[in-house]
Amino acid sequence: MIRSFALPLSRPLETATGAITEREGFVFYRDGGVGEATPLPGWTETLTASERALERADAAADWDAALAACEGAPAARHAVSLAKLDAGAREDGTPVARRFTDDPANVVPVNATIGDASRADTVDAARGAASEGFETVKVKVGARSVAADVGRLRAVAPRRAFASALTPTRRGREPRHRTRVSRSVTSWSTSNSHSRLTTSPATPTSRAATFASRSTNP
Repeated sequence: MIRSFALPLSRPLETATGAITEREGFVFYRDGGVGEATPLPGWTETLTASERALERADAAADWDAALAACEGAPAARHAVSLAKLDAGAREDGTPVARRFTDDPANVVPVNATIGDASRADTVDAARGAASEGFETVKVKVGARSVAADVGRLRAVAPRRAFASALTPTRRGREPRHRTRVSRSVTSWSTSNSHSRLTTSPATPTSRAATFASRSTNP
C-alpha cells in the first residue's frame, strides 16, 4: 500500500532555486513494514517517478523484486529498503536499530538547516538553533556571491560551539563557486585555533565543505 503526504515547513527554506514551503512524499507499507520516500527533484527522482516506482514495488512478488522495481529511483528504493528492514524487525520483535548494533543510541542527533539569508539573519538563525540545543547546522550557500557567503560563515563560526556544514544550492554546485568559498574560509579558519574547514561528499556529483567551530565565545 502507498499513502501520499505533504508536510508544510514551519518556515520557508530559502534556496537558490526559490523557497521550499513543504515536502511531499509517500509512505510505503508491505508485509507489516513501513518505509518513507521524500524525493527532492534535482537530487533524486521526481515525485511522479517515485510514485510509479513504488507502485511497481507494491505489485512485485517479493522483496527482491520490489527493490529491483526501484532501480533509478533512490527515494523510492529508500522507502522499500526501510519497509523491508522494519518488517523483519517486527517479525523478530526487536527494534530496527539492533540489526546494526547491540547497543543502539536512545537519541539520534539531527541538524538545523539555515537557508539563504543575510549575514544578520544567518547569525540570528544560528543563535536560535544553538538555544534550541542543536549542535550542528547546515548553512545553504550558492545564492549569493562568494564574498557574501564567506561573510555569513565567518559571522556564524565564532559565536557558538557547533559545526556548520556548507550545503551547495544551485549555484553552489558549480566547482568554482564552491572552491572559492572553501578556500576563503580555510584561509581565515587556519588562523583561528577554534575553527577548521574540511570537505566531505555531499552528492554523487558535488562536494560540500564542512566548517567546524570550536569556540565557546558568546
